[in-house]
Amino acid sequence: MGCRDEIKKRVMERGIPWLAHFTNIQNLEGIVEHGLLSRVELDERGLKAIGTDHWRLDGDMGASSLSVSGIAYAMLDRKRRDYPRAVWAVIFFQPSVLWTHNCRFCFRNAAHKDLTGNSKFRGGPWGFDTMFEDKAPTAFFEGGSYRTEKGIAPHVPTRSDAEVQVRERIAPQLIMGVCVHRAYLAVGMQALMDRLNREDGGDRNVLVEEF
Repeated sequence: MGCRDEIKKRVMERGIPWLAHFTNIQNLEGIVEHGLLSRVELDERGLKAIGTDHWRLDGDMGASSLSVSGIAYAMLDRKRRDYPRAVWAVIFFQPSVLWTHNCRFCFRNAAHKDLTGNSKFRGGPWGFDTMFEDKAPTAFFEGGSYRTEKGIAPHVPTRSDAEVQVRERIAPQLIMGVCVHRAYLAVGMQALMDRLNREDGGDRNVLVEEF
């Protein structure tokens, strides 16, 4: 069994439902048209997108960051503070990205010192498993199983800031749906989802929920 098959097996066993990526809502049309691209690939193709970082703290402009089975709320809150006028949307992608694409699995935010000072290879099954290690994030926990005592579901990473850096284009066909926080935003977003639905017979919808 190859590495990608091993990752697929682990994803299926854990029941990971989706990956999430938040972005300025004005970028949705471009993502539906071209797929989710890294800053490097956007520049190479001459495509425009509204970015919120003039630099990435992890120094990697060739990757797109996604969270597993949840939203990276701490990062989103920081973006909201830095860009108070921006309107955000969350795009949900098929979990198959984890085994079909070139991924770097980060057990916490890629810019954290635990990762920036660590040169270990973070692709493959080993890298994937580190996101779900039954290890307390602080030295103050004295119990047995941290994940069990905190009630962390199998499909949820141990640390809330864990992320996956995807180093390839994610095709728009892998979009599962979109979430916005106000109903008036949903109409335009649903029109974009319907465009994809007409192309491949999908059933993508827009969820309206506070995040």
